[in-house]
Amino acid sequence: MKKVIIFLVSLVILSSFVSADISDLTNLLGYYNMEKNASDIHDNRAGITVGVTNRSGCLIGDCLSFDGNDYIDLTSHYNGVFDVFTISMWVNYTSASAMDFWSGGNNVGPNFIQFSVPSTNLRFQYVTGVGDNEIDTTQGTPRSGTWRHLVGVYNGTHKAIWIDGKLNASTASSTTGDNAATDTEIGKRVSGTNYFTGQMDEVGFWNRSLTPTEILALYNNGAGLAYPFVSGGDTDPPSISNLNCTSCIEDSTPNQPPYITEDTTPTFNFSTDENAWCAIGISDVNYTIMGASRNCTSGEGAESHICTLTTQDKFANTGTNYLYISCKDNSGNEGNVSDHSKSNSGPIWMEIQGVGEIGGDDAMVLGITTSEIGGTATIYTAQRASARNLANNQFTGIFDKVASNGNKRWAFNYVSSGESQITGLFNLTPVLYVLQLQNQTNETITDQVGKLINGTWP
Repeated sequence: MKKVIIFLVSLVILSSFVSADISDLTNLLGYYNMEKNASDIHDNRAGITVGVTNRSGCLIGDCLSFDGNDYIDLTSHYNGVFDVFTISMWVNYTSASAMDFWSGGNNVGPNFIQFSVPSTNLRFQYVTGVGDNEIDTTQGTPRSGTWRHLVGVYNGTHKAIWIDGKLNASTASSTTGDNAATDTEIGKRVSGTNYFTGQMDEVGFWNRSLTPTEILALYNNGAGLAYPFVSGGDTDPPSISNLNCTSCIEDSTPNQPPYITEDTTPTFNFSTDENAWCAIGISDVNYTIMGASRNCTSGEGAESHICTLTTQDKFANTGTNYLYISCKDNSGNEGNVSDHSKSNSGPIWMEIQGVGEIGGDDAMVLGITTSEIGGTATIYTAQRASARNLANNQFTGIFDKVASNGNKRWAFNYVSSGESQITGLFNLTPVLYVLQLQNQTNETITDQVGKLINGTWP
């Protein structure tokens, strides 16, 4: 079992952070963005983590993933009986089980809050020394595998559960009690060994009952809101500026289109007008649809970013190609300002040139070594070859690479800028096969070399 101890720092609420929809941030006792290396999460034991913390599939930025044997220990910060309170959190759980999202106390008193998913219903329970009141959802357990916004409210006379901005269940409940709580935990049943399995993001705890308007604002049409809440309710996606193709070394103007390069996985740096998470790909879709496998290489949650096109999207053809950059801000806004399903950048015009002589040679060697003859081939460089074809005409030339295996030979030539082609080429089966390429990407050269060998061997 692993746990992370969280030491809370008093929240300083500035008026500039107050949203028009969440107008009163008083009595906000704690808010946990669940970001990687976030300032509100401190591990007091080296090497101990909560499951896996990463961006993959998170709601806003990073989140915490629990593997069914982890929990967060908030120490004794929330000791005591709360006359009113609100718990808000985003949850994407793996499976229904009897565990708690949030529990307080050591069950000796008792005095604790349980917000759990047993096998049939989402349950919200407040237990004190003189009362035990629980409320279950009216529509069963929220489905797993998707992010749901869960809110539990106790206003002193009623308990209520909100799911995705809508009131799901409520009941009259009046509970008072002692001051026996000694601990508060997220992701573990306060008494027992039941743990949460799944992801959790944007967890808040108020010593007051939030209004329906405030709950709806936190839901934010399914995008969620991160603390500090943006004044006025941010609805604009990030904008991109200062695009620069840092791998376009042959381009005299790498800061304006067309971006010219022989690099089939080009790298860009750029700025966003606010902190954002970004991804790069060859499809005109937003950040969420692009997915975590296309994340930028640096600049997570910042305004300066570096993005390298991943090998899954590398350009295979020379000439005009397009790539796209998509970003998402702290408030969950993403995509184009007029179509949030599209990229923030729109099409970025790339002119992919054929590789030079060195790149062509390397690509041919890779094609040979990854073919079916693999490590058994003998490879010659700058090899002269002469032969007669079936019409009794002779051709000759110095080939960039020649591969030999048994009684078979494969001769390859890449014509780079300024070179002349070898004329009269002819395959003399079954002993000699020739291939000449010009103005191709390194991926295409490697692919064609491998296909020729595999198609003629043994």
